[in-house]
Amino acid sequence: MEKVLGKNRKSEIKEIEGFIDGLDVSGCYQCGKCTAGCPVAHLMDNPPQRMIRLVQIGAIDEALSSNAYWNCVACGTCSARCPRKVKISELMDGLKSFSIKKKMTPKDRSERNIALFNEIFLNNIRRHGRLFEVELVGMNNVLSGHLLRDTTKAPEMLVHGKLKFIPSNIAKKDMKKIFKNTVEKNDKR
Repeated sequence: MEKVLGKNRKSEIKEIEGFIDGLDVSGCYQCGKCTAGCPVAHLMDNPPQRMIRLVQIGAIDEALSSNAYWNCVACGTCSARCPRKVKISELMDGLKSFSIKKKMTPKDRSERNIALFNEIFLNNIRRHGRLFEVELVGMNNVLSGHLLRDTTKAPEMLVHGKLKFIPSNIAKKDMKKIFKNTVEKNDKR
């Protein structure tokens, strides 16, 4: 197992804890309801129950080298099913945010594409205030190397008025403020 964290482990673990904002995983008694309800657990090398256990025992290197948080769709089912109210989806999101900040690239190509899509999606929202699908799909296809993926669906979407070629830029000031506040909050962590 390749080490993800550097020599200054304690401060990096504290930094990860900052990304999961006071999240307490000690209450988890490993009942497995989170994993049983997770719609993408079968895609994860470490399902939600195991990710919590890794954090509980301090195996942060193993948790960070997992594909689980990249495959998590943040539906919140795991957190909703937890009888102890452990915020598992926040843990996954915190690990993802930490990885992005530290520029830790997923090893597997499909997970790199997930990380790329996440970045393109957020930049799209930041620029336009709402999702501009044509730009999102176009940028994702070009940058992931799948140039023609989903292009066969475009004609039908055009006929039904589902594709707009000009973005509707709404509340850009508000969106910039939201992103600025979020970046500042993450920078303080």
